[in-house]
Amino acid sequence: MNEITTMKNQHRSAFILLAWAIPVFAQPEVEFMRHYNTGRHDNFLDIYALANGGYVMCGIASESDRGDGDLYVVKADDRGDQIWSRTYDVNDNGYLNSIIETDDGDLITAGTAVGQFHALRISPDGELRWRLDFDQGECQAVIELKDGRLLLAGRNSARVPYDSRVICINGGGEVQWDRTYDQIRNSVFYGLRETDGGCVAAGHGMVEDRNSIFPWVVKLRLDDGDAIWTHHYIEGGTQMIVKGMMSAGDGGFVIIGTWMDGRLAGTLKIDGDGNEVWRRVYEDLSTYLSLQGIVRTRDMGFALTGMLLRVNDNLELHRPAIVRIASDGVERWHAFYDVETAEGFRIGWSNFMSIVVNQNDELIGAGTVATTEPDSTYDGFLMKLQPDLLGPRFIRISPEDTVLTTLVGSEIEFKAVAVSDFFRDLEYTWTFDDSSEGIQVQDDTLAVAQFDSLGEHTVECHISDPDGTVSIR
Repeated sequence: MNEITTMKNQHRSAFILLAWAIPVFAQPEVEFMRHYNTGRHDNFLDIYALANGGYVMCGIASESDRGDGDLYVVKADDRGDQIWSRTYDVNDNGYLNSIIETDDGDLITAGTAVGQFHALRISPDGELRWRLDFDQGECQAVIELKDGRLLLAGRNSARVPYDSRVICINGGGEVQWDRTYDQIRNSVFYGLRETDGGCVAAGHGMVEDRNSIFPWVVKLRLDDGDAIWTHHYIEGGTQMIVKGMMSAGDGGFVIIGTWMDGRLAGTLKIDGDGNEVWRRVYEDLSTYLSLQGIVRTRDMGFALTGMLLRVNDNLELHRPAIVRIASDGVERWHAFYDVETAEGFRIGWSNFMSIVVNQNDELIGAGTVATTEPDSTYDGFLMKLQPDLLGPRFIRISPEDTVLTTLVGSEIEFKAVAVSDFFRDLEYTWTFDDSSEGIQVQDDTLAVAQFDSLGEHTVECHISDPDGTVSIR
């Protein structure tokens, strides 16, 4: 939408506001499902899309379907076919929560082992380069900084109440600094993102004057770990268990978790200074939808993943779930996957714990699936979706400036080009001040408007599919 103010004096400004198309989404089809088994109960807790294609997953391989086990890493190609699988023995007493690929192609993965905050560096072939143990606790997130150093975040449980913790190490595993943050009680970090002037860590904890859990975010200095600012979000008194965070395209961050008021999945958006921008509660989806992972998509929206719990005939059904939201947190689509209906799977504790997007804008969820073979075990699980289908959307608008100055009697040429994944032919309709008069349409994508009077004017281009089922402005 273009709002134009015409003036007799060219030094007076006019405003043109461009309303970009809001894409219409269709839920994508499943491209493949894969499961991975060591002969024990296997779970993926994180996935990372590799720079040269393929994926690496980390988690746990355990003798029991509940509890700790050995550290477990799997590398797969773009089709989900396993390239290699490794377990790292910790006396069946650990798990890996986070994994990344470094700029030089190695893998860093971290979690807990025998109750210790634990990290490993392994080669692209899965060979162990080093492993580190720290004090009691666990790591929930690891990132590589632009300067090659690594940050590990989680909690220190050496004392009660426990504190959130961030450790900075170099590529060789040498500790640069190690900080705990005790501003609030029983806190833990689940997400890390490098940003201008530092790093932002997000999690949850208990505020001193309330025995309740609230989101908590800290911005840290990278040279020593000192806190630049801290924020906790207690407005409305709604508790939230935080499980992850992702950078937004505008310098802010989106935090995911479960709002404890009704156990509803939700998101919290903050700006680069930690100020709350919005919060969303997805009441229409389901109670007991537990969000665990988040990734930003090509359209600057996000994909959230987790597990849905339903009770049918006193039987608990746990199903992997994906929710697609726009950049403002509004839901686009959601899907709960009845994986137990596929051959080789059964009803059980099936879930997604993490999600990534590859170079083709395809979503890949990783977690756990209940299987019937070989002995009704739990396996590591991957599901890849085809790309999102988008309805009509602008790919070019001219003029690009959102503020223009024009004089009475001036003509301005407007151009709008759109595409759709559903239809090849689109219908363009141009209006001037909500009327088809006053604007000359040269072709579908090009129109000329003449401004013969003072005041604000509006030029709009409507684009729709041939059957009229989808229309955007």
